[in-house]
Amino acid sequence: MNFNTPIKLVQAIAFTCLISNNFFSQNPLTKKMEIVPGDYYTVNFSPDSKYVLGTSFSNLKYSETLTIRAGGTQVFNIETGVKEMAKTDRPALCAVFRPDGKEILSAELSNGPQTFSFKEGAEKSLKSQNEEVTFTTLYTEDGLDAITGTVQGNIHITEIATGKLKKTIKANDSAQIVISLHLINNGKTLITHSAGAIQFWDLASGKLTKYYTPENGKAVGYVAISGDKKTMISQSGKTVSIWNLEAMDVKTTFETSWKYCGAVSPDGSLIALGFDGGFYTFNNKGEVIRGWGGDDVNIKTLAFSPDGKLCAAGLSAGQLFIFDAAILATHAE
Repeated sequence: MNFNTPIKLVQAIAFTCLISNNFFSQNPLTKKMEIVPGDYYTVNFSPDSKYVLGTSFSNLKYSETLTIRAGGTQVFNIETGVKEMAKTDRPALCAVFRPDGKEILSAELSNGPQTFSFKEGAEKSLKSQNEEVTFTTLYTEDGLDAITGTVQGNIHITEIATGKLKKTIKANDSAQIVISLHLINNGKTLITHSAGAIQFWDLASGKLTKYYTPENGKAVGYVAISGDKKTMISQSGKTVSIWNLEAMDVKTTFETSWKYCGAVSPDGSLIALGFDGGFYTFNNKGEVIRGWGGDDVNIKTLAFSPDGKLCAAGLSAGQLFIFDAAILATHAE
């Protein structure tokens, strides 16, 4: 099948016929890795693009009365596929590398925010300042502070060395989950998103500078930004918005049939949207390029590597796939 087909026609075709590796002259899939049982929640690359970090969590039902939480945080060497770090008995909702790549900040479901020394394995809990459930994590650009978003709708900035809570920002009066965190403007502006809105904050003062709600009135499903911090994508309902972050405003929108997850390449030229059945790539005008997937593929999370060469997809059932971004950016024959 030719994925140059107009997007409305593409969306109308059944998933089983829509995406198959056999349709491609070049298969973009390069590696498969396995994590502990559990659906992937996040995938992120190291700053040098040599490692990929994944978190997973699922409630595994063994009987009518026994349900066990499974998942963990793991780091893979992309070239060899070898696990470089594994915390396999502690379900986690998010994890990111420190800007220098030497440490990891994770949001463990039971233990709260934790830091791990990537090579030495030394860890430290940052939970002492609050008892809230941490949903998402981010380092400040200097790597000295942890920014954490909680299920209760709060954003905490904590000094990692001392564990001291420096600031708390109340993102949502309705206590909606802070789903993701992003820094732009040389780390001066914090972008947060919940189901109800996308918010822009002055990080130093904690003051809200912009509040955005989708025009269609639908919940915000995901937000992702490019490595150069110039492009952002957001999804609400079936609408995907492409933002110009220098103007902090939406420059164009396009419609899809799916509502799941998304990522944007470091230079903002390539967009990947995942769903139950696979994922598609688009250019920054919202025009479809190609797709990948199958009947048993359920994409939970996507991320591009900082060097723009790779795209990682976290699947249900604990699978992590690595793709060649150059092939994803070319039309299938």
